[in-house]
Amino acid sequence: MRNSNAAFVALILAAACGTDSERDDLRTELKALARSDAPCTTSAECPSGTRCEDVNGERFCAQSDIGKPCASSSDCNATCMTDPGYCTSSCTDARDCPNGFGCSGGVCVKVAIYCGQGLDGESCGPAAMCNDPDIYGDSEVWFASCTIPCTSYLDCPQRAQGLMAWTCDGVCRRPQSTSAMENFLIGPLAGGRPVEWVCSDYGAVNGCGDGMHMNFETFAIPPAPTSNWCALTYPDTWVTSFPNPNDPGDTCMDSCRHQGGCSFGFTCSGIGNIGSSRVGLCLPHGTGDVGSPCIRDADCAMGYCHVTTGKCTRDCSIDGVCPKGFTCTDAGDNTYIEGKPFRRCL
Repeated sequence: MRNSNAAFVALILAAACGTDSERDDLRTELKALARSDAPCTTSAECPSGTRCEDVNGERFCAQSDIGKPCASSSDCNATCMTDPGYCTSSCTDARDCPNGFGCSGGVCVKVAIYCGQGLDGESCGPAAMCNDPDIYGDSEVWFASCTIPCTSYLDCPQRAQGLMAWTCDGVCRRPQSTSAMENFLIGPLAGGRPVEWVCSDYGAVNGCGDGMHMNFETFAIPPAPTSNWCALTYPDTWVTSFPNPNDPGDTCMDSCRHQGGCSFGFTCSGIGNIGSSRVGLCLPHGTGDVGSPCIRDADCAMGYCHVTTGKCTRDCSIDGVCPKGFTCTDAGDNTYIEGKPFRRCL
């Protein structure tokens, strides 16, 4: 990307104020910041993390805002799904959407919603449905979770390559494999939400929508509650959910594919590993440009701090795009992501 999210956001705010002439000038500058070097017709032509959007009749690559809270479509790049109130965009299938979203009716529909239970219950929206085990006796989920009708697994949320995929039997179904607990998905909690755990027959299982969790401040994976702790504290399994007693900063995390990217506020970077392959992870981002000093990933606009150099960088593995003065460089560790060597801007 050629410019920082901070500049992009500042211009969005400025464009909402001032005279008509000033707003026109700012909109021109905003489009120059947001778009790639050439006009786009599809999102496949855009750098990772951006989408080809139609703004006032002109299509250009804009930062994805899918999942951003909204009250009307004027709050979004494309459109607002007013119930339950998030920005969305068009899709051919769910590969065009962030993980946690399926594709229904030609738009990205959020299924990473905790529906129907307690004060935190939310509406799934008009294109989705609530899979509430307390009502339907569905053994597939233990947290009330949204899902959508489907004709193919490609209608369902797309996890990173290498992780067990969702399936379709007329309704999108979460993976259920107890041989690899990260593929035993029992809940809908979106990336960035505090983890909720339950004590199960298999030990403690988290309710994260993609099964993964991390403390984004320490960049460490907190240990799960032990089976012994579960037996002493919650002898009746599957009864209640609770935060991680080992780490109050334990937070759900989503995997990602570069095509669909991540929901609003997160950036897809290939810093996870499954064997010799890298996996895209949705990390919270800050405002630091590529090359800016950083201590943690959240300091950087692209969500990636190079720990050796202490500078913000960008995962350019798929699109090869770096700011002026930087080169998309092979990491040299013989790892691949989505079939391509892992590279970053240096």
